[in-house]
Amino acid sequence: MKYMRIELDTILQGGPGADLYIFTYRPGSAELAASIEKTGLLTAPFLQEVEGGGCRIVCGSLRIKAVRSLGWKSVDAFVAGPGEWTDADCLSRSILENRWHRGFNEVEKALLFTRLTDRFPSLLPGLADALGEGLKVPQRPEALEPYRFLLSLPEAILLEIAGNKIVLAQALLLREFPAGVRPGFFRIMTECGLTIQEARKAAEWIREIAGREGRRVIDLVRDEAILGIINEKADPRRKARRLFAVLTRRRHPLLESWRARFLAARSQVSAQDRGIRISHDPTFETSRIKVQIEASSESEFNRRLAALSEAARGGRIERLFRALSVE
Repeated sequence: MKYMRIELDTILQGGPGADLYIFTYRPGSAELAASIEKTGLLTAPFLQEVEGGGCRIVCGSLRIKAVRSLGWKSVDAFVAGPGEWTDADCLSRSILENRWHRGFNEVEKALLFTRLTDRFPSLLPGLADALGEGLKVPQRPEALEPYRFLLSLPEAILLEIAGNKIVLAQALLLREFPAGVRPGFFRIMTECGLTIQEARKAAEWIREIAGREGRRVIDLVRDEAILGIINEKADPRRKARRLFAVLTRRRHPLLESWRARFLAARSQVSAQDRGIRISHDPTFETSRIKVQIEASSESEFNRRLAALSEAARGGRIERLFRALSVE
């Protein structure tokens, strides 16, 4: 291996094999470029000469990108000659440097796992030490599928995931939507700061509302009311509350009407002041009514039961069930 000055134009930027050992996926290199401009390049990249000329990056892709943006024409680097380092050597060096310097974000894990599985399956046992305990390459295709899906997402979404705007479990909720809907739902999750549970609920409710209203999911995600919420300059938690208020009204369009009619009918039973509680599921997803009688003696119970029977004979209980019917 040699330590030498390398022209940046000779470092491969694209084409087959240029990214063979690169697993870096970060939102940007502006901060790194500013640091290099101020203090210089403190850690030299590692490169590998390739047959036919030029060098492939083993470690330091972000550093190379940063110095390119600064207008540098060359850089000092450690350079291994053709055949001097095996694939296993280069992979170990790249994995270890990423592991120890800053760790792997979810997109980088996806790149690492799929690349090792697809291109270097025979080398996996020998990379155990480099991968360590924190990087377990999935052994079964179904376990690797979530990472393959992640890499199928648009770059704009991948950059946000790499920046830890959402966690992997939230990103995987995008599988439930057609490709055209994913950017819109991703923006709902990030702008409203939804938790995993909230994002899962929002995804379920949006699909449910679209089916109920006979609309495409993409039209609902782009609905004026929802766009108005995510575009406003407000605290994400306030946006989340407003979002679920809108979805609740759309999910249960008759909810307020049902509630008002039920409360009116319940008051006509005149049971609350007699120790008889009549309630209903607040979401009104069922037509079931719950009746509770509180009593401290058998005689008191019989009196309250008689009051309830009187209300039933007078048709006042029937009004409760009629109040829950769809108009």
